[in-house]
Amino acid sequence: MSLKVDIIIPTYNRSALLQQALESVQEQHHTDWHCWITEDGETPKTHETVKPFLQDKRFSYLPGYHSGTPATPRNRAICQGSAPYIAFLDDDDLWLPEKLKKQMAFMHDHPKCVLLGSNALRMPEGEAV
Repeated sequence: MSLKVDIIIPTYNRSALLQQALESVQEQHHTDWHCWITEDGETPKTHETVKPFLQDKRFSYLPGYHSGTPATPRNRAICQGSAPYIAFLDDDDLWLPEKLKKQMAFMHDHPKCVLLGSNALRMPEGEAV
């Protein structure tokens, strides 16, 4: 079973946190995905953070004008994607390696499901990943 999913990560001036979020995407056990890194604005620091990930063709970088809201870059990425499923990941969040695998298995087993969420674990501020 392989269900394709578009992962959408809006970002704005958080290159250190963004790198960890992108690493958590790379570590997913479910590998049939495309990740759209969509920046609210365009900064050299963010582009430098994203550049190594672009060697993997499953990552795309979408800079754009600064709108001041994550909805604009999020919507820009939605328009670019083509997968039947969309997963949102904020640039300051991380996914456990089995997150997509478990969710895609659930979606496969429950074809009438149209929306799926998950629990979250809170890390103490400043704790290294």
